[in-house]
Amino acid sequence: QGAEISRLHAEVDHRLHEVRDLQPRLEAAQHESNLRAAQLADLRGHFENSEADRAARLAVIESQGATVGRLQTQLAAHEGERARLAADAARWQASHDELQSAHGELQTAQVRLQATHHELRATHEGLQATHEELQATHEELRTTHREMQAARGELWTAHDELQTAHAALTGEYDAMRARKKTLDKHWTVWLLKRLRLWPL
Repeated sequence: QGAEISRLHAEVDHRLHEVRDLQPRLEAAQHESNLRAAQLADLRGHFENSEADRAARLAVIESQGATVGRLQTQLAAHEGERARLAADAARWQASHDELQSAHGELQTAQVRLQATHHELRATHEGLQATHEELQATHEELRTTHREMQAARGELWTAHDELQTAHAALTGEYDAMRARKKTLDKHWTVWLLKRLRLWPL
């Protein structure tokens, strides 16, 4: 769109230059038309003044009449050129107005695009911040996971130690029970012997 705006700017400048170039020609044609009109008025004055002496000045009057006709033809041609230049100027002005309108619309679109760009940039920055927060949360979760893994390892180690201790205690308990049975047996025998109830 920047290239389109530059192209439209160049076209507007080109049209303005053409309108400015046509303006001197239009002014020159107007000046020449006024000059020819003044000349025509002057010749008509001479023609009217010489009517009284028409017979004596017939050749001059005919010459002046031809000059008047030629000047009228030139004046008509200049008027046509002036009308053409005026039409061209109006057409160029209309084109210039259209280009100015298109330029205004492009500027409005550019402003809207800039606003959209700012909104997208703000959204991107917000997403970037959210992404960084998610990354930080992910790192925290990874750290927590590693800590949980370490704690789990410690728990398994403690579990193994407890199982080992339980096995040792179970062995000691079984040994104590066996010793108790033996002691109970010896005590019973001793007591029976003491009461003379044990067969000799």
